[in-house]
Amino acid sequence: MIVPFDELRKHEFSLSDIKVIFQNPQYSFLVQKNRQCNGFLYILEGSCRYEFEGGEFSLSEGGVTYLPLGSRHTFTITSESISFYRIDFTVSIGDEVVLFSDRPIKITDKAPTECVEAVTSLEKDFGIDEDSVARMQKLCSVFSCLQKKNVSHNAKRLMPAVKYLQENIAVGVGCATLAELCFLSTSRFYELFGAEFGMTPLEYRDRMLIKRASAMLTAGDVSVREVALAVGFENAAYFSRFFKKHTGVAPSEYAKI
Repeated sequence: MIVPFDELRKHEFSLSDIKVIFQNPQYSFLVQKNRQCNGFLYILEGSCRYEFEGGEFSLSEGGVTYLPLGSRHTFTITSESISFYRIDFTVSIGDEVVLFSDRPIKITDKAPTECVEAVTSLEKDFGIDEDSVARMQKLCSVFSCLQKKNVSHNAKRLMPAVKYLQENIAVGVGCATLAELCFLSTSRFYELFGAEFGMTPLEYRDRMLIKRASAMLTAGDVSVREVALAVGFENAAYFSRFFKKHTGVAPSEYAKI
């Protein structure tokens, strides 16, 4: 059952399986194939990037992301080091487990002070406080703070352009057109897009294109030319060069991996 984060307060829900973990990982890259629980991740220091089917975003100090049960994504540390709190939990309405989304979402670029205090309190008393009701109350205070902050304002403003790119991956489109969809000037759109996603709109489109082509190549009996046409390339040779530039492998070889 998916309930948008902003609408959770409209329902009577319960919380369980609450865990708070401080992490200072030494790895730089992680592939998550099937996350085992719902959770928030609050960045204390450093920065990272999440990539998943249909999108990606960057997160830095003070940022909070939601990671759903069953999520498939990659996590890349983009600073020399990183530390964060991971808050795992199960939220239910009746007998149904609730997800806020079927993919990772950026909740905020900067958690409000009261949210930071709530997370710190939850972590500090976690090993001492065995009262599950008290834990639920503290986690609910985190929910309340984040709901007030809401999803990134920039992400909302850019959503029409992102949705258009996702639905028209094989169609060439310029920044001016995408900016118009968001009611922004081209320069402002370009600036906000870079701040939100850590790349240009063209780079974002290219990454989606490569992901779509990669999925088609590994899905079954399909030729390189068919894949090229499906993602907007009339010339299979040009598509092959483009694909190899981004993946390091020719599409004909990628299909065999």
